[in-house]
Amino acid sequence: GDNAPMALVELVDRPAETEAPKAE
Repeated sequence: GDNAPMALVELVDRPAETEAPKAE
């Protein structure tokens, strides 16, 4: 949720993006 850092939120919210090197 909102308490989690943006990095984790993105991974959890968009697991598909994890495949791409767009972690930043």
